[in-house]
Amino acid sequence: MSSFSYDITGGDVTVRVIITEMDGGLTFDLEVLGDSGTIGDLNALYLDILDDDLTEGLSVTGTDVTAFEFDADAVTKVDNFTTIKGEVLKEFGAFDMGVQFGTQGIGDDDIQSTSFFLSHETETLEIEDFLMQDSAVRLTSVGEIDGERDGSLKIGGIAEPISEPEPEGPILEEPPIEEEGPTVGEDIIIVEEIPLEDEFVFLSDPINGEGLGGEMILDVSVEEEIGAMIEAEQPLYGGETIIVAPIEDPSGEWITT
Repeated sequence: MSSFSYDITGGDVTVRVIITEMDGGLTFDLEVLGDSGTIGDLNALYLDILDDDLTEGLSVTGTDVTAFEFDADAVTKVDNFTTIKGEVLKEFGAFDMGVQFGTQGIGDDDIQSTSFFLSHETETLEIEDFLMQDSAVRLTSVGEIDGERDGSLKIGGIAEPISEPEPEGPILEEPPIEEEGPTVGEDIIIVEEIPLEDEFVFLSDPINGEGLGGEMILDVSVEEEIGAMIEAEQPLYGGETIIVAPIEDPSGEWITT
């Protein structure tokens, strides 16, 4: 289920709109935020849709919905008391749809939050249909919380998400990559810087009884750390030697001079 939220702000009032994909349609959740101390009665939400052709076949359901209007680039009012004419109309132009809530004034209702479901008779609606589109809200009975509320507002904006749209389905996190240690019988390559003045060591193969050849410079601590037979793969070059040690404990002895 994908959704995104955006704010419409003006005149010290902020209305948050959350659009969520659901059952082939879209759920719109509106709330007048009281952070500034100023609130208003929600009268209507005006919207533009990305594809104007979708305005034919739309329908709205909601507990507080009392009227709606769909007409591409032509909606400026829903009812006689719910109009968006004025500065908002000059800035954003006529809208594609309008959804009206409740009744005029706060005598019968005072709507601070509401929801409605928008669907189409043949098409699946997606949040991208309204993302970054023009949007506006009409409020009446605007004023301070627990104070005089005799103002009105028409505010508009762009449906720009507060956060990026949430993808459908659970978010799968990639498991951390664990460093695998060597298994039994696997060779480890150890590169050691060994001073030239260290003790010379001759290695022999305890299984075949043959010398591996090459005069090597090894630190005694290397023998103790590995705790296994060390086979010399390369003779010393410039103080560096490559040592390969199987991770197992074969029988055998170190032959040192």
